[in-house]
Amino acid sequence: MYLILGLARSGLAAAVFLQQQGEAFVVFDDYKNDLGYPLLKECDWSRIKTVVMSPGIALSHPSPHPLVDKAFRQRCEIITDCTLLQRFAPDKRYIGITGTNGKSTITALITHVLRACGVDAVMGGNIGVPALELALNHDVYVLELSSFQLERSPPFDLDVAVWTNLTEDHLAQHGTMEQYRAAKKRIFKKAVHKVISTDDAYSLKVADAFPDALRAALADPVVHLLVDHLYLKGDHNKQNRLIAYYALKAFGLDHDTILQGIQTFKGLKHRQQCVARFGAVTFINDSKATSAVATEQALKAFDAIHWLVGGQDKSDGIDSLIPYFRKVKKAYVFGAARERFSRVLAVHKVNFSAYEDMDEALTSAYEEATREKDTTTILLSPACASFDQYKDFEARGDHFIQLIEQIKCKESSLQMKVS
Repeated sequence: MYLILGLARSGLAAAVFLQQQGEAFVVFDDYKNDLGYPLLKECDWSRIKTVVMSPGIALSHPSPHPLVDKAFRQRCEIITDCTLLQRFAPDKRYIGITGTNGKSTITALITHVLRACGVDAVMGGNIGVPALELALNHDVYVLELSSFQLERSPPFDLDVAVWTNLTEDHLAQHGTMEQYRAAKKRIFKKAVHKVISTDDAYSLKVADAFPDALRAALADPVVHLLVDHLYLKGDHNKQNRLIAYYALKAFGLDHDTILQGIQTFKGLKHRQQCVARFGAVTFINDSKATSAVATEQALKAFDAIHWLVGGQDKSDGIDSLIPYFRKVKKAYVFGAARERFSRVLAVHKVNFSAYEDMDEALTSAYEEATREKDTTTILLSPACASFDQYKDFEARGDHFIQLIEQIKCKESSLQMKVS
């Protein structure tokens, strides 16, 4: 019997899946009780053999969830939804992608290229589509795998395992960088082919441990073949394209097919997404940038920036972005981080204003940007989590898009009156 521990989206998908497969299971969630599934309290623990854990449940740090601790004592197997997918579809091909940044873009890019050349490929996992929402009849599964999914699962059987990069993140859950890196490295345990980007020191050490891995670095001559891309701007996206190129080569595609597929990719929502252009003003939605490391890539990629920044700040703050402040015409700081970020901007003499929320910040940014004659960019790249005002970064990005639609309607109305 299975215990599904945690009933967020992946847990609910696991419940639906196991029910469809005719498997016996019970569920537990710290906050939800009445979901129409058999509850843990109605079951004898001796019957539970496998625990399907949601990523948000603490496995070990700072301490294991009480039911995880009990599962260990009962010698239950601990797995994730991605493990279940492989067990119920064992004869398929799998590509796994992990790393701190770039995972989602690379996952989507690989899937796009495979589909473009006629391969029946689907993507899921940490990218936002639970693995068990995917049908079992596809040929290839491209899975974005977080450190939480990797450490909560037996090693995955992967045709290609991809490592994007590693920077400090999720230390509240992992404790140290060594534990974080160890969780990520589990992706290689049963992989046939390994692709490792080596443009950061942590990743270079990982590559040294796997001499059979394909190394992807911006110094690679292949980079010169990856011509400028309309939707994937900046060095980080050049790195993303290079990693995807090597992953697809390892999978078996030829050089020309890969390059043609990459050029037709239009990018991902909330990741430097070009939402609209009104006159000389371009609106970029980079809501996925929940850390300074991610925002750095956006500041590198654009010029003449009216920067919307803020939310629930992380420990790294925005100090690492100081070298890029020169590209910012004005910053519009909002949310819980506004006081902390305002102090940093003031010290470095960056023109800024502080606001309660993004609505006010965007209104001011657009009013000021339209007064300028030169081309300019209104960039939402918050360098913060969204949880002070939004459910997640997707909700924040969707709200940004809605606000732009309102501006568009207002501008259209004004033009009609003038004409």
